[in-house]
Amino acid sequence: MEVAVIKIDKTDELNLNILDVINNIPNAFAFFNSGVTELEPINLVKANGIFFHMLGLREPEVSGLPFDEIFQNMKPEWFQFVFSAVFAGGAKEFDCLTADGAQYLKTYVVKTSEKQFALIMVNITEVKHFTDQVKFQAFLLENINCAIGATDYNGNYIYWNKHMETLFQWKKEEVIGKHMLEIRLTEDMKINDSQVFERIQKDGYMEFETNCPRKDKTSFPAHVIVASLKDDQGKIMALVGIHTDISEQKKLEAALAESDKRWQYALEGSGDGIWDYNIQTRKVYYSRCWKRLLQYAEDEIGDELGDWLKQIHPDDKKKFDQNLVLHLSGASDQFVCEHRIKCADGMYKWFLARAKIIEYIDETKPVRLIGTLSDISFIKSMERQVVLTKKKLLEKYTFSDIVGQSPQIIKLVNILPTIAQSDCNVLIEGPSGTGKNLIAKAIYNISDRSSRPFHVINCGALPETLLESELFGYEKGAFTDAKNDKPGKFALANGGVVFLDEIAELPVATQAKLLHFIEDKTFTPLGGTRIIRADVRIIAATNRDLLALIREKKFRDDLYYRLKIVNVKVPPLMERLEDIELLLQRFMDELNLKYSKNITMIAQSAYEFLMMYDYPGNVRELRNLLEHAFIFCHGDILKLENFPEDYQKKMCEILPADVSQGSKRGASNNIDAETLKRVLRKNGLNRNSTAAELAISRITLWRLMKRYRLI
Repeated sequence: MEVAVIKIDKTDELNLNILDVINNIPNAFAFFNSGVTELEPINLVKANGIFFHMLGLREPEVSGLPFDEIFQNMKPEWFQFVFSAVFAGGAKEFDCLTADGAQYLKTYVVKTSEKQFALIMVNITEVKHFTDQVKFQAFLLENINCAIGATDYNGNYIYWNKHMETLFQWKKEEVIGKHMLEIRLTEDMKINDSQVFERIQKDGYMEFETNCPRKDKTSFPAHVIVASLKDDQGKIMALVGIHTDISEQKKLEAALAESDKRWQYALEGSGDGIWDYNIQTRKVYYSRCWKRLLQYAEDEIGDELGDWLKQIHPDDKKKFDQNLVLHLSGASDQFVCEHRIKCADGMYKWFLARAKIIEYIDETKPVRLIGTLSDISFIKSMERQVVLTKKKLLEKYTFSDIVGQSPQIIKLVNILPTIAQSDCNVLIEGPSGTGKNLIAKAIYNISDRSSRPFHVINCGALPETLLESELFGYEKGAFTDAKNDKPGKFALANGGVVFLDEIAELPVATQAKLLHFIEDKTFTPLGGTRIIRADVRIIAATNRDLLALIREKKFRDDLYYRLKIVNVKVPPLMERLEDIELLLQRFMDELNLKYSKNITMIAQSAYEFLMMYDYPGNVRELRNLLEHAFIFCHGDILKLENFPEDYQKKMCEILPADVSQGSKRGASNNIDAETLKRVLRKNGLNRNSTAAELAISRITLWRLMKRYRLI
């Protein structure tokens, strides 16, 4: 700190000894002569070297200069202060920044006589800067959002900001000067405990969590930082403590801990294992439950994804990889994969893995995947049992829809399970109304595809363009009304079965496209360019002679042979008349249930007609005929008048004709059981041919067969 002193007086009055003293003063010091008023000039008499150095002047340059030029770096308010002090008896001390802002000076004016005064100027720039810093730091300590207190080395409080007052409820004036053991800041502080001081003396710093008491005897959890302030010799001068209330943090931690506990209980209860996959490092965290599911010890399986993949069954690895890639690429919302994993005992078990991306880089690149692993081996075992049971039940249920005891039907029912398990294409041929759709559904129900879709399309019921779009689908814009993409039957039935009824009505152009699909299991939707793959089994049915259509160039022979890997022939009802009685009973049970009736009998005349009618419409005609009679029957016996009028006429034509042929009836009495059996075998059990050879009606043949218990 520099002080400049200026003395004003007559030079001849100055004592040389005083001048020597002035020159040795460590501040700026100078004497001036002044007039009685401000209008008179002020002249420099004598100044020490510090004065010239402070003002940046040389002594020869100052001689004779006016007062205001000597002090040209001072502000106007400084001149006002000097004139006021010299001529008006004003304040004798003034702090002022120089005009260039380089120095902060404290100026003292000493009036030595009426026309003389001295100036003492002290450079307090550093002091001012330090004072400002101290004020700023004090401001920060008071206003920063932290509770700060300080003690001297003996533990007496020397500082206590307003946040400490709020936090601990002690006022500053109540604390300053008190010892830290009188106003405790931690509940576990002991009077003779010097560990805190020893630790801080050694490390200069200490950080811990503790419970802090308030003035009102309540307490709160706090995070405390204690640091020491040391002098140049390293001796502790003060201890500063920063206290942060962590009540909310502790509540959140407790809630998080409770939530984590519940989560762990839930996981343990569910039996699921957790896995956390870092995509960048390919490291996987496996929970204890995950390892327990596979019977592995903590260190028996590594933390690489590859360590998991090595244990996956070879047949399931491709599926696992594909499903994982689909999810990581954004093509699926969730990773889901059923797969087998080799356990510690060397046996494979079924597990279900689920996972979802929870963390991205730049919102697009996945970096973290978290999921669960569930043991589904029991479920898979049950599924196998269900499938086996279902197959048995379906065989029984499905075959119960195929009613009959004729050799043709028995043979058909016996070969259906083999056909169902073959998974090849099937062509069902037979007249309309014989139940080809029931045969197709039976094959589907007892096949391995029974849990997958079954779609039916009638090739004769749709125009060519619509038929193609129904089979193969279309894409948006393929035609005028194609506002959106629509999948076809083959896409919808992927993994299942498509039943093509009336396949003979398929247009030749569509036949070519169907043939292409059968050969490589791929197709292109109408109006599209995408090639779509679908795993579909085809069952086709027709009531027409496909070989004749092939000769007429109306059906492709290559398609015919592709479809006819297995050929099923369904006989017309007229070739299995022995099944009519069983069909009548089945349909009566169904119609009683449908119409809430209790019809249990058929009148003799109506019954005989139903047994001898040739049914060109086959089983469908029989059922429709019986349903008509049910609707108009109001008793418990079906009679002739309940049947449609055109059938009543046929009854009148058939029944009397048989009754009038007395000779034939007489002839029937001469036909024994062995003769009847021989003729039936000769005609391949065809009743029409047998009746004609024996010269009897079909109703008479039926009666004979009933008499000899051949039906």
